[in-house]
Amino acid sequence: MRLSVLQLLIILVISTTVLASISFKHVYAHPILLESQPANLARLNNAPTEVRMRFSEAVEIGFSRVEVLDSSGNRVDNNDLAYDDGDELRLKVTLKPLQDDIYIVKTRVLSKVDGHVVDYTTIFAVGNVELKVEDTPTLSSKEIVLLPESLARFPGMVGQSIMLGSGIVAVLLLAKRHSDYTAVAMHDSRLRMLLTIAVVAVIASGIAMISVNTVRLESSIVDALTNRYGTIVLVRLGLALILLAVLAVKSRYTAYTSIAIGAVLIATNSLLSHSAGLAEPVLPTIADFVHNIVASVWVGGLLYMAYTLLPSSRAEAPLALIMIPRFSSMIVVCLAIASITGTFMLFAIESNTATLLSSTYGMLLLIKLGIVGVMTGFGAYNQLLHRKGMGMLITSEKGAGTTTTAVAVGGTFNMVFAKSVRVESIIGLALMLVISMIVNTVPPEGESIKLLAVQPIGNGSDGVGVAVGVGGDATNRLTGYWLDDQVRIVLSIEPAMLGENRFNIMLTAPDGISTLADVSSVRLKASMPREGIAPVEYQATPVGNGRYTGSITFPTYGSWTVEVLASRERALNIAVPMEFNLKPRLDDLELEVVEYAMPVSNAKPYHLVVDGRMLWISDVGGARVWLFNMDSKEFKEYRIDGINLVTILSRDASGRVWFVDPSSSKFGYVARDGSYRLYDAPDGARLSYIMADSKGMVWLALLDKDAVASFNVRDGTFKVYALPTKESFPIALLEDDLGNIWVAESIAGKIARIEPESMDVKEYMPKEPLKEPTALMLDSNGNIWIAEHLGNRVIMFNPILERFTAYNANDSKALPFGLAEDRYGNVWFAQHVVPKIGVLDPSTGRVRDVEIPTSNPFNQWLTIDGNSVWFAEPEGNKIGSIAIKARPTLAVPLEDRIQTDGKQEEKVATFRLVDAATPILTSIIVIASLLFAKGVNDYRRVKNVLRGK
Repeated sequence: MRLSVLQLLIILVISTTVLASISFKHVYAHPILLESQPANLARLNNAPTEVRMRFSEAVEIGFSRVEVLDSSGNRVDNNDLAYDDGDELRLKVTLKPLQDDIYIVKTRVLSKVDGHVVDYTTIFAVGNVELKVEDTPTLSSKEIVLLPESLARFPGMVGQSIMLGSGIVAVLLLAKRHSDYTAVAMHDSRLRMLLTIAVVAVIASGIAMISVNTVRLESSIVDALTNRYGTIVLVRLGLALILLAVLAVKSRYTAYTSIAIGAVLIATNSLLSHSAGLAEPVLPTIADFVHNIVASVWVGGLLYMAYTLLPSSRAEAPLALIMIPRFSSMIVVCLAIASITGTFMLFAIESNTATLLSSTYGMLLLIKLGIVGVMTGFGAYNQLLHRKGMGMLITSEKGAGTTTTAVAVGGTFNMVFAKSVRVESIIGLALMLVISMIVNTVPPEGESIKLLAVQPIGNGSDGVGVAVGVGGDATNRLTGYWLDDQVRIVLSIEPAMLGENRFNIMLTAPDGISTLADVSSVRLKASMPREGIAPVEYQATPVGNGRYTGSITFPTYGSWTVEVLASRERALNIAVPMEFNLKPRLDDLELEVVEYAMPVSNAKPYHLVVDGRMLWISDVGGARVWLFNMDSKEFKEYRIDGINLVTILSRDASGRVWFVDPSSSKFGYVARDGSYRLYDAPDGARLSYIMADSKGMVWLALLDKDAVASFNVRDGTFKVYALPTKESFPIALLEDDLGNIWVAESIAGKIARIEPESMDVKEYMPKEPLKEPTALMLDSNGNIWIAEHLGNRVIMFNPILERFTAYNANDSKALPFGLAEDRYGNVWFAQHVVPKIGVLDPSTGRVRDVEIPTSNPFNQWLTIDGNSVWFAEPEGNKIGSIAIKARPTLAVPLEDRIQTDGKQEEKVATFRLVDAATPILTSIIVIASLLFAKGVNDYRRVKNVLRGK
């Protein structure tokens, strides 16, 4: 029994709806990290020996990497990435023995399915810490739509559509063509030209796809071609070249070759599609292939009609009238099949309507459907044109004769119809562009995965942590401010620790009172670009009166950029970056003190300078300096004749170490090879300090001359800068980021700034003179730190605000001296007469003391090397180090539900796409059947008129 088209469509939609109701495992378009061991944010009592990961898609191990880092940034994996039990969905890497700490797992994987490259960041803790375990790990990829990949794939999609659509329409519509219907030679020439353009588009697309993937992989083109994705692209290039050869020989089978190659190219696209990434990919991939076939027939057929068939047949007037119903009938069937297969694939990808509509994927899908609607509208308009042309043909035929009338009416109609089809074909190209973006977009389920810990903060923040509470139980808060003529923002994050933190945003008009009524959504975006931690967004929940709250997770300490993003309906959107320094509390620092005895009994180590993994040490007990190897713990002595002792050291850009001898009024340098050179101080001045600046000049503090001198190494000349205050006694020097020279005036109780070019000197002091400032240090924020020796304080001076801020030492007997800043922004200072070294957290004002084992070290100077503080003990005949490590204490997990103006958020009931599928598809079947029947009837009427019946 022969089935009608309507019956076939009904059977197809029922079977498709049944299959679509089956539960598919979700697709993600990218290889999503579905599971990790240890789990993201896991708290482990025992250290793991390996990290295992399971992805949603197979990954190319040769182009993937997994790095496990401790909180100090040291790599702790064995760099032995492998498939877990040979499963291409699973990766594993073994670990070195782990200590109690926070560990970051940084992952980059290349999908074996679609060639997408994705980065992830997960964290776990080992030791006694509180940490919330999340079933879904961190997705730190900031790209939801891979735009470069989309643009690269677009020309290839257009080219393959032209190949398939042009070939099929040419074969089906003109299978029974007559010589009076088509100018054959012109038609064949235009068809070859159109197919040549399609071949060029596919080749250009293939080259672009490989180029983009090469950049993504950060590898060579050869590497990009040796994975599955590259192989498929090579196949596409080969097929395009085959069709180009067929076009060159002008084969009569060109249309059939074009159909075959176009279909294979579409099949390769389906192998790189979302559907191919499913755990059960066969049926969805077939549906994707069929969907792309019918879409290509529509768009490619329109391009063929607009640029090949109609232009080459203007002299054959009846052609347009007889071709429209045939083409329309075919497109109606294509639309019905596209609707069914599209719905089937959507079931497999995402069945939750709310999730779909709130995603970028859903937005692009709606745009696609809108374009399809516009194209369908053009089809309806063309039907009206056809009906009008039919009426004119029948009316004219009754009064003037068949042949002449057909030519006149058909010629007029052909021109009008050609313009309409050309516009519709251009819209079809826009449809292909949107489809190429959808193919390279994370589907809803992947986009809705909770993104934990990883993003940036910028302008308008002072980065100051404010202590809330007392003693060791204090809770830290990071606070950022922004104010301009449009908006006022106050952002606070607490408890400002590793793990999950609560953020609160106050978003108002500049007056701080009026709310912004047109704000539709507020988000935070955080990242650490310098550490390779990509941005992640966190949604904020409104709690009324311009207040928003939510949670943000920090996996590591350091400088974070956190951006406040607000979408507005009647004004420009808000994007305000703020910079925060997330740091451990002083109590969370694990400090290990180690001392090293000098190799001779009469040494008195005094000042220290870091030189890579070496440490230069001055000796006030003799005419020598020492070089200490931090790795081998060995000392090397450098004797210097012509002086009595060495105090201050300074290393210049060429690696020479400059020194002074106050007792002989001499200074000079020593090199690694043992060579040295001495110079006399200007006017026999007593030298208290030496500093090599960034411009190659050497600066000297002339203690008894109330002046500072610069020494030009190239010509041996001095330039003296007199200080305004008499008996100032300059004792320390410092160069800032602008090249200015700062001077500590120990007796005058001031600091001075010298501008070398203008020779301008300006002095600063608080309301009361400083009590013997002895050392200076420039911190990472451009502030000048001063050791107030007799004031028992360290003082921060802000050179922009010209403001002094004092911090007292804990021990009343301490005499602060040398200063250094660690990687967390803490300020370390020597305490001279007490066996302690102080460490100050400027964000809280708290000071912690670190005991030196030797009872009377008389420590005056210290320096920082990476994560260790180095200090000298003149009276103890030793040097020492303090290794700094942050104890992995994490913030207490926050509650999942957020209180909003006294009401708790409710879960939104989901509406499944399958609930609407049957009535929608049934309506499509009925409409498609009616339109198909109309097209068949119109074709018969035109044919009968042209035959004179």
